[in-house]
Amino acid sequence: GIYEGGVSHAMDAADDGLVDSTEFKFFFNYMEFAQDELEHMLNSYGEEGDVWCSVEVAPEVVLNSDLDRGEVWAYLRNQIQQHCK
Repeated sequence: GIYEGGVSHAMDAADDGLVDSTEFKFFFNYMEFAQDELEHMLNSYGEEGDVWCSVEVAPEVVLNSDLDRGEVWAYLRNQIQQHCK
């Protein structure tokens, strides 16, 4: 699963033997939106044709350490192209 709590919490849990330290993948970049801001962005088109869309991605794809970054991005681009047509 995906858990929120930060690196410090994860390190403490691993040190205490509560979790397997090899089962972590960290995501440090994130976006934060004001109320209704994301919905507005998803429903608008930019002057240059830019568009936001969201796609559901299975945890198995996001957390799969056997896939390299290029494979994941290829999968995501394909999902976005299918979803946003």
